[in-house]
Amino acid sequence: MISETLYQRCLPILQDQTLDDEDRTEKLEAFIRAETSATGKELEDTVLDALWRFRKANSDDLTTSPG
Repeated sequence: MISETLYQRCLPILQDQTLDDEDRTEKLEAFIRAETSATGKELEDTVLDALWRFRKANSDDLTTSPG
C-alpha cells in the first residue's frame, strides 16, 4: 500500500492531463522506483495502488458533487 506522503508526491504526475494512461503509469513507476527501494511486485503494487487511489478519489468527487 502506498503511504500518504508518497501518494501526495505522486499527485503532479497523476493529475497531468497531457499524459495518456500508459505514459502516466511509466512516469509514476520511474518516480516511485527513484523515491523508494521498491522493485518487482512491490513496485508494481505501489504503482497500481496510487493509480486506483487517484481514480477512486476522482470518481468519488464526481458522484458526491451536486449536479
